Amino acid sequence: YMYVWLIGCPIGSIPMVINNAIRATGNTKTPGIIMAVSAGINIILDPLLIFGIWIFPEMGIRGAAFATVTARTLSSILAISYLHVKMKLFDFSFSGLKSIFESWKKIMNLGIPSSLSLMMIPVSVAVITKILAGYGDSAVAAAGAGSRIDMVTLMALFSLASVLMPFTGQNFGANNFKRITRALKIAERFAFIWGLFMFISIFFFKQEIAMIFSKDDTVIEFIIFYLLAMTVAYPFIGICIMCSNVLNGLHKTYLAGILNLLRTIIFMIPFVIFGSIAGGVEGIFIAIASINIVFSFVYHIITVRTLEKTGLQHN
Repeated sequence: YMYVWLIGCPIGSIPMVINNAIRATGNTKTPGIIMAVSAGINIILDPLLIFGIWIFPEMGIRGAAFATVTARTLSSILAISYLHVKMKLFDFSFSGLKSIFESWKKIMNLGIPSSLSLMMIPVSVAVITKILAGYGDSAVAAAGAGSRIDMVTLMALFSLASVLMPFTGQNFGANNFKRITRALKIAERFAFIWGLFMFISIFFFKQEIAMIFSKDDTVIEFIIFYLLAMTVAYPFIGICIMCSNVLNGLHKTYLAGILNLLRTIIFMIPFVIFGSIAGGVEGIFIAIASINIVFSFVYHIITVRTLEKTGLQHN
């Protein structure tokens, strides 16, 4: 699977870049359509290439990889066509090497810290998984199931955050900091209310949700405790997500990266180790939730102060 997938990575990255470029113009509908088309093609091709249906060869797991690469290739063609034909954003004129390198430098100054910041999350997850592995497969399975539930419940917040960053960038360029401040307040309120709603919903159906992922009593018990601990932190995790994207939109990628480093690595891992010693698997889940709750206040205070300071500098 990985051989095929890695070969397709360069092509697969094109829609990610172009979709964000389209969002930056204020058009959030088209990137969603492109992603939906890609997902639809993938869903159609998966069974055809995995099981060898109709004229397609039976390829097994490699078929799934080819389906993904094909879907991303077609979505890349669609994204490039829209950007060039509809939006006229491709410029094939040569402006000189100096201008090109200056543009690359600006992009890398923003992109590298943001990329490193995103890389911290899987590093933190890997370390936490290693610690959980000491308690057996049940603990690891519960954490895996819990993280999938997190992805579904927080998807709305990630979607809002993906719009908030270009929105912040647009208004940063227009020197409209009052609008950014207002947008941050609205986004934080929505994130908190959504997180609270998810917490209440999952609290009443935690047993049923846990049983979807496993029939083993130990795994179910761990999943339930994970949900009880982590859903309490949902309203606060949303605030961290919104603030981080606003900082990136303000070109404060280094500051956002430092905050993410402190939250996911510097403080998270020692607290998880302490939680493991003090309370086992339950202590680990409580430690993760606690760090996210505490850091939501740190993110909010620093983001608001950065907004105020940046606004004063540009007025």
